[in-house]
Amino acid sequence: MKQLHQIWKPSGDEYGMALATVIDTDDQDGLGRIKVEYLLKLDGEGKRIQSDWLQFVSPFAGEGYGMFFLPERGARALVAYSGSNPARAYVVGFLWDGEKTPPVERESRANVRVIRTKQGKQIEIDDSENGKIEIRDDKDNLFRINTSDGTVEIACSGGVSINVKDGKASVAVTREGSLSIDAPGGLKFTGANISLKADTRITLSAPELSYESV
Repeated sequence: MKQLHQIWKPSGDEYGMALATVIDTDDQDGLGRIKVEYLLKLDGEGKRIQSDWLQFVSPFAGEGYGMFFLPERGARALVAYSGSNPARAYVVGFLWDGEKTPPVERESRANVRVIRTKQGKQIEIDDSENGKIEIRDDKDNLFRINTSDGTVEIACSGGVSINVKDGKASVAVTREGSLSIDAPGGLKFTGANISLKADTRITLSAPELSYESV
């Protein structure tokens, strides 16, 4: 099996950093900690040493809020420690290696920022001149803002629903091709020309109907 990490044996009160592999993420105390495994060189021999539960660094954190991305088992971690005890330390980040590569094509890495899950759910920000902002799942449902032409695109295999809760208005487009608009406060169409066409029937129902020709 390919060896992914080797570290030295620290001594005294020196500070150090080491590479390790995530082996457990199921923190029963609910503190979001992880366990890692080192390959330590002790007495001239490589030995696998398991850490205690370790905290990992987040860009920001607080009571009930923050940025939380729990790593997968097998992820390569960079660990910082002091006092010659790498079993009790802090995980400062995670790394790609020759077997695990970033989720962005090499040609796009200067402009594209991506958050992508293991299952393929993704948020992508293309910061090039005519880039885009895109949210996509593993079934190719997506929401996209196109900077180049100022359009917004929604594509999905099911229906699209827009609800205004306070105003109780809604718009729904189903996968069967139906369009439903519910507007308790009134519905108004205005245009130079308005056409209504149905292959089978048009039904108008109201206590009172009126029309004007100007």
